[in-house]
Amino acid sequence: MIKTDRKPFVEWYDECAERVFKFLCAKVSSTADAQDLTSQTFLKAWQAYPNLRHPERFIPWVFTIARNLANDQYRRKKPLALPLDESAPDPRANPVDDVMKNQFRTRLAELVAELREDERELLYLRYQADLNFREIAQIVRRSESAIKKQHLRLLARLQSQMELENE
Repeated sequence: MIKTDRKPFVEWYDECAERVFKFLCAKVSSTADAQDLTSQTFLKAWQAYPNLRHPERFIPWVFTIARNLANDQYRRKKPLALPLDESAPDPRANPVDDVMKNQFRTRLAELVAELREDERELLYLRYQADLNFREIAQIVRRSESAIKKQHLRLLARLQSQMELENE
């Protein structure tokens, strides 16, 4: 069924453009590249939207486009590792807490950078793009239960590594 009404596309764009951008920031070496890939993602989606058969799968579909574009770019040039998204500092926090949080974030980012690409991607899709397990499973073409298991194992492994270093 070919769609001529693109109003739902605009609504979906408003809902997920920032999440796609954050995901791409984690996948590529610069903000400018992430912006370019975000634009390319939605341009491709806009062009293909009339042929989209399952509108309820719009978000996983768009993330699949973004993922494929980022992978294409990765093949052309190797990206630099980026730290995990950091929140704005809390003005009420004391300096010791700030230092501890920064050390924790830095070490966590280092551990995440050491993960395999598919493991990093799972974490980025879950925490930076804020996707649920069903959506992630559709994007990476694996079962939802396999994604949940991998996620739990990753978190346990990261937690274990962090605890070992804090002893």
